[in-house]
Amino acid sequence: MRAWLPLAAALLAAAPAIAAPSASRTLRTVREEASALDEVSQLLEALATGDLAARVRAEGQLATSLRPEHVPLLAQALATGDAEVRLRLSAALGRSDRHLGIGARLLQEDAPQVRALGEEVVQSLCLRWHPGALAPPLEPLEWPRSLRDGEGERMELPATDLLRVDLDLLARRAMGGVPVVVDPAFEEPVRAVPARGRELEGTALELLVALCGRHSARPVLLGGQDGPRIFLAVRTRGRVAESLAESAVGWLEAATRRFDPEANRRGAAALARLGWPAALRWLEERAAEDEHALRALVEAAGAGQPLPGLTRAPLLPRVLALGDEAARTLAAERNGARSADPAERPRDARATVEACARALRSLAPAPTSPAGQTMLAGWEVLPEEARWMRLVGLAHGGSALLDAAAAGPVRARARAELERVGSPPRRLAALALLAQLAPRAVDRTPLELGASFGAALRSLPSARRAACLATLAREGYVPDSSAAPELAFAWWLAMGEPSRAAAVAGARLEGAGPWSEEWRELARLHDAAPTRQRAEVASALGPSAPGLAAWLRAGDPGGAGDALVREALERVRESKAATAQDLGLLARAARNPVLGSRARQALLAVARDGDGAAEALPALRLAWDLLERLGETEQLPEFEREAELALRQAGHPLAAGFARTLRESGRKVRRLGDEEWGLEP
Repeated sequence: MRAWLPLAAALLAAAPAIAAPSASRTLRTVREEASALDEVSQLLEALATGDLAARVRAEGQLATSLRPEHVPLLAQALATGDAEVRLRLSAALGRSDRHLGIGARLLQEDAPQVRALGEEVVQSLCLRWHPGALAPPLEPLEWPRSLRDGEGERMELPATDLLRVDLDLLARRAMGGVPVVVDPAFEEPVRAVPARGRELEGTALELLVALCGRHSARPVLLGGQDGPRIFLAVRTRGRVAESLAESAVGWLEAATRRFDPEANRRGAAALARLGWPAALRWLEERAAEDEHALRALVEAAGAGQPLPGLTRAPLLPRVLALGDEAARTLAAERNGARSADPAERPRDARATVEACARALRSLAPAPTSPAGQTMLAGWEVLPEEARWMRLVGLAHGGSALLDAAAAGPVRARARAELERVGSPPRRLAALALLAQLAPRAVDRTPLELGASFGAALRSLPSARRAACLATLAREGYVPDSSAAPELAFAWWLAMGEPSRAAAVAGARLEGAGPWSEEWRELARLHDAAPTRQRAEVASALGPSAPGLAAWLRAGDPGGAGDALVREALERVRESKAATAQDLGLLARAARNPVLGSRARQALLAVARDGDGAAEALPALRLAWDLLERLGETEQLPEFEREAELALRQAGHPLAAGFARTLRESGRKVRRLGDEEWGLEP
């Protein structure tokens, strides 16, 4: 036993001093540490004795006694012990998740037998968590059918040059909860391979494969085909295949590699994406001092990992500081100051702010809690993106439970941010916070929102737009058609008042083409309204936008609508070419029970003419959309074939496959953006 004491004494002498209020307390702490080292030394010596019972007993006690600071003692035991010592140490360390830190320390050692023990420990702990951790990786053709199915929902991805940013968006919004992990060894090029367009479209799997193809990466599946949880890993092409457990060893080694901050960042990020409880706990212990661990946890929390420890001091201030630093980078870029790496840094800063916002949203600290007060400190001097980040977190902090007195200061701050001109996402986040506070305290002071806020509301999904407008109504907002026509237009549309929306839109839409989004939005509401409201919409538009009023009436059977269609048919028949207004009237009349067939044939006649084919394309698409949207599906196949044939006869370059293009134009394509939050400061 005495052979271990010199090493124990050296370890104790090298340990940093521990601050204490008194000398007696320091001495007591030193004695306790010396006693613990002596105990571990005795247990390690017992592993090599000839007494089987003593070896078994020592193994069990080591499982609860070992700490990361005991790694030098373990290295000495491996150097002087036999194979049984190594096996028992591996078994002792593989019993508890808290020993992952010891495994990480062992991987940093140079001695091969010490590193080998570290690999065994990490793989054993990973296998305790995931039964499929030793299964070999699977190529795409071997993936479960749920991932290989090519008939799933089609989506559009606004791809960037940063693979990890694109994969993060794809995993959050489209992969059905399957984590996507970028291997730390993957070397992402500075710029992606040039593509025909920035947008990618396809199913989730098709988007994943397309992204990996752009960046010369290789996606594999970890965790076994039938495992309780599977992971998609993105690796460099041609790299040696590794199981989940073997990969975890490499990721942990990268996270702790000395003098390699980029490897530390990548390794910590990969471990956090797994959701492995042992790794998350280990990263949380390091996050107070290690920025890479903190960033990894923030991203994991934003992806839905339960990490309540981020709200505890000192981690929450560090999360806020991380987001604030990135927000200042964006503010400097907006003001014309260039960062050291202008091609990369602003995009990285934006991704960091958004990750911090998602983390705060998932943690949801209430404004009156200590964490909430930390978020409210120094508000007025914060950059715009930093205020937005805090508003996102506070809006999901259970603040609806606050009483009126406690909610007052928070409400005043949210109202001020809503009325302050600037970033629409910040104002929308303030509105979301007011929605939580409104049931407890209502302030009827008139709101002044300006003209630009309406465009931000109109870009939201219909359900969220209606919720925002309902909150504005509770806040006492009254739309001003002259000062804020965009907002008044969205307001009356959401309130189910199409005639009042049309009255606001008439002057603004005068001279706009029949393919504008404003015309289409009114047309959709007009078609869904009762007959009486349809007439009101057209009447409200009549004085200021007669073209739009006629366009709406053309879709209705009856004297007025039929007369408009007949006039358009006559003009097209006489001229063999038509204005956009006439083509729009014919497209709107495509489903008219009296003149719909003649209107469709007139469109096809224009499409057959070489000079008129290009002008007929938007009308053909609109007619197809109306037939599909309003239930005339039995006419669609014939219309598709005739439209493609007409364009072929005109020699139009889009003729080949135009029928398929029409069908795909009716398929709902979800844009993979952050429209749910409006994460574009």
